[in-house]
Amino acid sequence: MPASRNFFGLVSVSVDMRTFTLLLVCAVTLSACGGYSPGDDAVPVDVTQVWNFNEGIYAEGSYSYIRVERPDGESLLEERFDEKDTAHLRLDPGTYRFVNFQRPCDGNCDSLDPPTDECERVIKVVSPSGPGSGIFIRIDVTPGEGCRFTKVAQMHEID
Repeated sequence: MPASRNFFGLVSVSVDMRTFTLLLVCAVTLSACGGYSPGDDAVPVDVTQVWNFNEGIYAEGSYSYIRVERPDGESLLEERFDEKDTAHLRLDPGTYRFVNFQRPCDGNCDSLDPPTDECERVIKVVSPSGPGSGIFIRIDVTPGEGCRFTKVAQMHEID
């Protein structure tokens, strides 16, 4: 790569398009590293939200999230709920803090307000007792009033 000095006396480096593309791909790939990756004995955890609109709604819509942290506060993962208000997670057995929150749309959903209506609960995820078993969590959400974890249960698949 040829180098030259620019107006400020700094070295300028010329990079061809292939090298630039390779560097960009490496940067994007490395930035994706470091996320939570469950082990082979991970437990399925299904989190469902149930809405109570008696007190109002988010006028412009909202996105809902669940964040999973270690008890010391280290964030492991954050997932946005799907269109059926469910998040399907896989976690290693252990104790976790689950944090639910809403991000109301600000004008449109390309721009989101800060998190609101947050609630949390510490839950122990235990090894499944058989195939098809896991944890089911239900969270009731009332816009403008908050949320609360209303059900945590071990689920079992029935033949």
